[in-house]
Order: sequence, then structure tokens, then C-alpha cells
Amino acid sequence: MNDKALYVKIADRIDNLNTLYGMEEYKRIPKAAHTREIIIPLAIQAEAYHFVDILESLCFQTEHSKLYEGITQEYSDLCIANNKSCQESLGILTSVFNPHVNHESRELDKYHHYICNFYCDTRSPISLYRQVSNYTSNIREWPVYLKKSTTPLYDFTLIVSDELSEPNSGIQPGDIFFEYYEKALSDKGFYLINRFRTSHNDTGYYLLADEMDNLYRMFVRTETDYQRYLYGNIVDSHDILSLGQVNEIDPRDTYKEKIKIFGRNGSAMFIDKGATVLDFAFQIGYETGCHFSHAVIEESKAKLSARTLLNDGDVITIVTDANIHPELSWFMYTRTALATRALICYFEKAGVAPAGL
Repeated sequence: MNDKALYVKIADRIDNLNTLYGMEEYKRIPKAAHTREIIIPLAIQAEAYHFVDILESLCFQTEHSKLYEGITQEYSDLCIANNKSCQESLGILTSVFNPHVNHESRELDKYHHYICNFYCDTRSPISLYRQVSNYTSNIREWPVYLKKSTTPLYDFTLIVSDELSEPNSGIQPGDIFFEYYEKALSDKGFYLINRFRTSHNDTGYYLLADEMDNLYRMFVRTETDYQRYLYGNIVDSHDILSLGQVNEIDPRDTYKEKIKIFGRNGSAMFIDKGATVLDFAFQIGYETGCHFSHAVIEESKAKLSARTLLNDGDVITIVTDANIHPELSWFMYTRTALATRALICYFEKAGVAPAGL
């Protein structure tokens, strides 16, 4: 894969998931599962969190449609019930942070030119799902936690100049928000509750409340940070996602915990934690695996069988015998997709169809 091809795949999958409604369930569910297990982890690796939220919301809608509808309806009802006070608060915030007009204290003149934009967005279904699941796993209790006192109704994003990220700027992006909060918001009924991190831990936000106790999340990002949030590290030409290590046999194995082991010649290799010496033999090569006799660890003379588990740091020697060939029982000793696939290929060539594979 070309590095940038991931973004083409993300766009294609968003389109696919948006047009699944007419398909039967047996077609829809595997598509969502593939997205969760393969594409979303790659999007997280690329730090494209905006796309991650879109994909996770679509998977949630596909796999748990009733729960998705229940959450979106509860959220919609909550917003409608508090619409008047929320719109008043949004009007105040928009006026305060309008990058083209400064109606506030002259004390803020020196900061206003740093403001580039101000956005208000509704909460995504997956964001609400993450919030409620922090409180309970019982779906019957969810309406209790989707209420005004616990649910931020909207997300605000204050975009500030990249100048503030320069080492000699003398002021941080968050400082701008605090200046405006102290000099223009605190006397308009707003109060600051605390600062929190997002689920992906990629950034922080301020939990803000108005005089009607409506809650909001306030994000403060520089121009470049906002672009990175939207599109990931493709924004930085020097920091593009490397997909060279994706497991082509089963991409889900890419994210399994690995251990480092060494061959007889001292070369290092990484393999899934929990793998056996037979898995290692197949990782060296197809013929090595098919003619596996036994393994030797370190300088030990003990002959280790195919079922022997590997440990981090082991130095392994694989001993082969041309007269030995795979048996069906070998499937009991493989833990990696590569070794399992190699055995399947061997038996297919031999005209033997392993049951259930």
C-alpha cells in the first residue's frame, strides 16, 4: 500500500457504510467488523481522529442500530428541551470569539488577532456512546446518564494562530481561552468546571457551563493542530504513516502484542506473543516450517517439540528433516495466521481438506 492510499480507503469505506441500509445483515456486519478490526486501527495510527469518529459512528449504527437510534433520539430530545438557553449561550460565545469583531474589553485587543475561527458542533453518536459507557454497561440505564447534568450538549472549537505554538511566542493556546474566560465570559454567567482528556488521549478540552447549567466541551487548537485532527499526520510531509509492517495474511494480527526473538545467526525477528517454535519455523520460510523436526533454544541440547512457546529474547535454532512433513495435528501448535495459512496451503496441495478450515 502507498501511504496515502489509506485515506482513499477511508473515504471509500465511509461511502460504503453510508449505503448499507438496503443490504441484508450477513453482508452489513462483516463490513463493519472489517472496518473496526483493520481500517480504524490504521486511522488511529495515522492520528486521523476525525475520520476515526466517523467510522466508529457508522460501525455503531450498523452493528447496534436500535441502541444507536435510542442514543441519538435521547440526545436530540435533550438538545430540543434546552434549545433556547443553548442558542443564547452560543450567541454570546460567537460574539465574544468572532475573529472579525471585538466587542469586548480593550484588555483583549492584544489577543484578538490570534483568533482564527470559532465553531460549534453537535456531539457525534460515538462520542455519546463512549461517555455513557464510562458510567454503565447496562443499556437499560443509559437514559439515566444521558441527561442535562452529565452530558455536554455541544462541542465548541476555538482555532488560534500557529504563532502561539512557536517557542518564543510567550503565550500558549490555552492562555487565550483563559484570558477571554476571565475578562469576557465569567461575568456573562459562564463557569469553568474542569479540564479533561479525550478518549483517544490526543487532546484536552475544557468543560464549560452556562447560567442555565447547560454543559459544553471547549477545544482550543492551533490552525495546524486542527488540520491534524481532521486529516491526521498526512498534514506533516515528514511524518507520514508507515504501513510496511501490516500483516498481509490477516491484518488484524498487525496489532497483536509482539516479542523479539533471535535466529541462530543473531538476526532479530518479531513474532506474536504466545507463538510457538513451529510458528517461528514458518516465519523463517515455508520449507523450513514444512520440514520442522525440533527446535533448540540458546545452547541447550534439549530437543523442543512444535508446541513449545516462545519467550521474549529467546535465541532459537530450527532443525529440519527432509523426511518429515506436516500432519493435521500440527494445527494444534500454530498460533499465527501465517503458520496456519501455510499449513492450509500444504494440505490443499496434497489434496487433503482440513475439517473446518
